[in-house]
Amino acid sequence: MKAPRLIGCDVRTMRNESLEILGNSEAIAVNQDKLGVQGKKVAGGGDGKVWCSPLRHGRVAVVMWNRGSSPASITAKWIDVGLQPSAVHETTSSVRERISAVVDTHACKMYMLTPNGTDVGYPTLDRRRSKAGRRASEPSRERARHDSSHGRSWNTWNHFYCNINKTVIRESADALVSTGLAKLGYRYVNIDDCWAEHDRDSKGYLVPRKSTFPSGIKALADYVHGKGLKLGIYSDAGSRTCSQTMPGSLGHEQKDAETFASWGIDYLKYDNCNNGDLKPMKRYPAMTRALMSTGRPIFLSLCEWGDMHPALWADKLGNSWRTTMDINDSWESMVSRADQNEVYAEHARPGGWNDPDMLEVGNGGMSNDEYIVHFSLWAASKAPLLIGCDVRNLSKETLAILGNEEAPLLIGCDVRNLSKETLAILGNEEVISVNQDPLGVQAKKVRMEGDHEVWTAPLSGYRTVVVLLNRSPEFRIITAQWDDIGIPPKTVVEARDLWKGIDYLKYDNCNNGDLKPMKRGDMHPALWADKLGNSWRTTMDINDSWESMVSRADQNEVYAEHARPGGWNDPDMLEVGNGGMSNDEYIVHFSLWAASKGSSSHRL
Repeated sequence: MKAPRLIGCDVRTMRNESLEILGNSEAIAVNQDKLGVQGKKVAGGGDGKVWCSPLRHGRVAVVMWNRGSSPASITAKWIDVGLQPSAVHETTSSVRERISAVVDTHACKMYMLTPNGTDVGYPTLDRRRSKAGRRASEPSRERARHDSSHGRSWNTWNHFYCNINKTVIRESADALVSTGLAKLGYRYVNIDDCWAEHDRDSKGYLVPRKSTFPSGIKALADYVHGKGLKLGIYSDAGSRTCSQTMPGSLGHEQKDAETFASWGIDYLKYDNCNNGDLKPMKRYPAMTRALMSTGRPIFLSLCEWGDMHPALWADKLGNSWRTTMDINDSWESMVSRADQNEVYAEHARPGGWNDPDMLEVGNGGMSNDEYIVHFSLWAASKAPLLIGCDVRNLSKETLAILGNEEAPLLIGCDVRNLSKETLAILGNEEVISVNQDPLGVQAKKVRMEGDHEVWTAPLSGYRTVVVLLNRSPEFRIITAQWDDIGIPPKTVVEARDLWKGIDYLKYDNCNNGDLKPMKRGDMHPALWADKLGNSWRTTMDINDSWESMVSRADQNEVYAEHARPGGWNDPDMLEVGNGGMSNDEYIVHFSLWAASKGSSSHRL
């Protein structure tokens, strides 16, 4: 049994960067190594960590990764990774006793260490290896019946949630083949929640939703099988599934297992919602027995979220078990899931895998280096590798450039399917008019008190734009004094909230705003490029996170004096709509870019 890899993005149009990560054959080989021992943290103080996973033939996989905010020098000693101090080869270089590297922030190095001789021992890992080998060679009768040879998958949930249909599944199956991912072992096409009608039929059977799967699941399984792939489906060990849109399998295990087998299902994700407070140890065995009784090998993925520590009891029931709550597409979520999953390393083995949830690679919320860390940790941990992004569209970025002689507005997300919230941000004509104001003066910070700030810029027609910015995770009342924004102390003004569309008459002396908390989050061309171009970048590339966005605003603000009509400081594109920040944070993003006359660029 090989560690399952489950893909949760849209595989139909995968970007090259994501393909390079998900298709790294050497990292996959570590994940699929037949010894099946999960990687563990073995060394590392502070933010520099060393993970180690013993492999067949005396080899060791080592991941040195940096979860900090600055580059770190990390060393893996042989004693840390279970090797005796004899020569070991790393790629083409011979190294002894240790391996060291400087690792960038939120990045990693991954090495395969191969013994230069036969005397390399595993003083702490040999017992673990023997135990894993013994358990793998003597599986229980229960496990042997429902075991499966592959588990690398693509799953609908992380990217599509309930927005699934026959077309999405068929196109994703096509993409797994056309991208070459199928050849790398990603053979399961897994339908998650929301595929069935709200209620069972008169005979108690689950019914595929006619509006989204009009030909049924059997026809879809036939199509997927015709591609050389396998089809997975979803149910829940409760009265209803987590989405509440369809029935669960509690009390209907035998009927549902027989239904899945008759359709040609190869994989079942079995969730844990609406369970009536019955312990999972009481509910899950019924589905295991039911699946075994069908005679069809069906991979069983237990999704109990680690609540009752399934690594301690689920090895005779399923092929994998969740050790964590749901992941999201952020560095913080990813590393915390890795930490939680690592606790149960001793319980992973061939045929039974700890599951820290799906891969977020390709969904856009982390940098490429962070995705490499993500994939490396999941591979070394023998975690199920489930691709969770949209593989159809990731390689086809739609870039709409709304630029002219005025300050550039560059949209960098996929504008084909903008949400209402994103449209409301990008289409706010009043905020756009601030960005396009003919006076062309870039906004500056005029007051900073801890995590809250006041940004302002003069506009044409004797007007002023004011942005009240809260960087903290707590509610703040922020005051912009007239002195701060260049208005005489006794002036009475009319104010308009550009996001709420509310007018405030006869404002006197100060402007108070009740701001919601944030959920998170070289050559100085501004000095010489005004005669060469219409805009110039003042920052490194932005990414779709609060921290990246506010740092770009800070860097760009330094050069405010050098912006003018026809020559604009460019803090990089807008990330609005790409999903890595909250709607409130995107409003801050667009407000700062508009007030700064920055290039509002939207990236997929």
